[in-house]
Amino acid sequence: MPKYICDTDKVREDGKDLVNCAEREAEVLNTLSKNGKEKLSSDNWTGDAKDSFAVTYEKVGNYACENAYHLQNLGLYLQFVADTIDETEEMLAKKDF
Repeated sequence: MPKYICDTDKVREDGKDLVNCAEREAEVLNTLSKNGKEKLSSDNWTGDAKDSFAVTYEKVGNYACENAYHLQNLGLYLQFVADTIDETEEMLAKKDF
């Protein structure tokens, strides 16, 4: 069947790649966050500077994890769109113009 709209296999593949990339990013960020918290709690660093750094470290980590979550959702959406385009193309192919 001809592709009327786009190469949906490529769109689906790119969506899967994006999901995989986001999952790897989230895994690395979680490891980094865990290691950073362990390091902060194990060092003899005390005072306002440590507290300020800890708060900023957590904010940056949360922001990065949110981005990974959004990338994962974008990848899933791309896969959904590819499926929907395939369904639309199948309907168009059945029409007698």
